[in-house]
Amino acid sequence: IDELKKYFAENPLVDEKATQIMFRVKIAYVVNCEGKAGNFKIVTKGKGDLATYANQVLAIVNSMPQKWEPATVDGKPVDCYQVLSFTALGGSLEKVSYR
Repeated sequence: IDELKKYFAENPLVDEKATQIMFRVKIAYVVNCEGKAGNFKIVTKGKGDLATYANQVLAIVNSMPQKWEPATVDGKPVDCYQVLSFTALGGSLEKVSYR
């Protein structure tokens, strides 16, 4: 989680309107058995500007490093769904949780 927070701190939202509000967005994705992330999707449903900001967060997530450790079952790597939850404030994405 520390590496995620560092990455998102270094890649804030730059849209001027997005830097003036607070909003939340959740993005789901799969980490496959090879440790690669993909199939990123916005879970939260926003309208108008909020949908635009969520798509901007999605673009940042799509560019994050691909250094994932796959989940395991009985010691064997398996595909696993993950969710990143962001609270964006002032364009900052540092408030991120992972499950």
